[in-house]
Amino acid sequence: MDADWAAVWVAVGAGVISLGSVVVAIIAVAYSRGQRDATERQAVAAEAQVDFMRRQVDLMEASAAAGHPLDSAPDVPPWTLQYARGDTYSLVNGGTRTAYDVRIDVPRDILTAGSYEWPKVDPRASVSFMLAFSLASSSRSVTVRWRNAPDGPDLEWTTDIPFKS
Repeated sequence: MDADWAAVWVAVGAGVISLGSVVVAIIAVAYSRGQRDATERQAVAAEAQVDFMRRQVDLMEASAAAGHPLDSAPDVPPWTLQYARGDTYSLVNGGTRTAYDVRIDVPRDILTAGSYEWPKVDPRASVSFMLAFSLASSSRSVTVRWRNAPDGPDLEWTTDIPFKS
């Protein structure tokens, strides 16, 4: 009889250890997904910074070729618009300055989840938003409006929404 109870306790112990292993495995999977998402966000920010720097160099070279001093070159819009997943897109501030009163103007025939306005977007930060296209969507263009200072002049940049990859 004692041998039967010993077998039951061993089986219970093995079951508890197995259950603990499953819990640890679930936690590891959740942690690795979080790490993957963080890596994807870093890659998006890095791509935006590279794109911003490329546009800035192109503008500086064009300005220098036209005989203008480099300090008189116009500002390069710091934005990059990227596809995230599903119907979600990211607007990335690839610049070195905080952008204030940021908003995205979307054509009426593109389906949205409300208005897209943010009081500020920090350098190398991004904001996410949802857009969906229908057969009635005639344009992929959106306009980003912002200020480089809270009381600065309004700036704008128009671009096409990237295709889903």
